[in-house]
Amino acid sequence: MYFRNNFAIIIPSSGDKKLLNRCLESIASQTVLPNKIILVLPKGTSYYYSKLDNLEIHYSEIKNQVFQRNIGISKLDRKIKIILQIDDKIILDKEAIRQMIKCWNASFNKKIAGIGFNNIVKKTNYNFFHPKASLLNSFFLIINNKFNIFKPGTVLLNGMNIQYKNLDKVTKVFWLKGGLASYDLAKVRKIISNRYFPLIKWSVLEDLIFSYYVSRKYNLIVCPHAKAEEVPKTIKNVSLSYEYYLGKVYSQNLKYFIKKNKNLSFSLYIISTLCLVVFGVIRGLLILNFNIVSKNLGRFTGIFYRSLFDR
Repeated sequence: MYFRNNFAIIIPSSGDKKLLNRCLESIASQTVLPNKIILVLPKGTSYYYSKLDNLEIHYSEIKNQVFQRNIGISKLDRKIKIILQIDDKIILDKEAIRQMIKCWNASFNKKIAGIGFNNIVKKTNYNFFHPKASLLNSFFLIINNKFNIFKPGTVLLNGMNIQYKNLDKVTKVFWLKGGLASYDLAKVRKIISNRYFPLIKWSVLEDLIFSYYVSRKYNLIVCPHAKAEEVPKTIKNVSLSYEYYLGKVYSQNLKYFIKKNKNLSFSLYIISTLCLVVFGVIRGLLILNFNIVSKNLGRFTGIFYRSLFDR
């Protein structure tokens, strides 16, 4: 049986005060609070929040969510059995933590290592010309509506993961979103302490790489009643070179993920990436959005770069 004293929240943050305030406000308004809340900020960031008495603030020499999260985990005592990983861009429903504790108690002594929060997303109908429209998601949606083959939270043979959101029942998944997840430390502590992730500012696919590895030994589920919303970060004046970098790093990390899991297909990864790049570049040119073009060119070149994990 788990009690609130067995839970701790870990928040690795970039130091964005607006996002942090909204995130911590949602935590402060919970009907049940965990024993400990740990916020890890980049060194040199000044921040103060007065509404949570059990909030600890620690600082990291390196700005990287995996590195910062591990600092938070290192500050836990033996009473803590379950960690709640929350990103600073997350807003929790006021019942989210109480429902998560209930879900863990319903799973007590079962082979479950991780439980995800239910990502609640407002439905948006972007047309083809809208910059935020995702060609990949649109493709999956069309195919799934016809054949019902892309189950939420699954991982395809090409290494690409299917998103999960707005779930209405407990759902078994094969990966968990890094900033919307909880883990049983007894089952994952050794995996956490042994894992390595490149110290880059954007740790893309870190959640997929970690949680899929966990799913090979244990079960992962999403709790439908532990609801949370993700607030997208708005980055103004993003340069083409930065978009190119994001695309390249994504391909490099996905390539590493494929190579680490022999049940996945490297050839399917190459074929699907090339197809998405071609369609992405064409779409970017048609709507005159060169950020989309640049990101897709980055994805293409990332295929030929060695993995960041190999350095």
